[in-house]
Amino acid sequence: MNAQELYDHAVSLLAKRDYSSGELSRTLLRMTENSECVDSALQRLIVSGYLDDERLVIHLVDKHIRKKHGPTRIRQEVRQKGFWLYASLRGITNFCKLQWLSTMT
Repeated sequence: MNAQELYDHAVSLLAKRDYSSGELSRTLLRMTENSECVDSALQRLIVSGYLDDERLVIHLVDKHIRKKHGPTRIRQEVRQKGFWLYASLRGITNFCKLQWLSTMT
């Protein structure tokens, strides 16, 4: 598959549900061995605004805060979804604690 076909397939997947860039990369790599085409398609999705890991992390954190999950559980969920960079950031931990504490009052 070429980059355009991968891009089109990714758009159809994203129309059904949100994917992290890691999830989408793994899915597209199963369809082709050309990692350059996959990278090109992912970059185009990011530029187009269809793929946004930061937005997904914020949504995921908010969802778990509403469920009254604590910061450790939230960080674990973020990591399991493939957002290693965000899970390791101290800022997300502080954000989780502040948001979580604000729901407790």
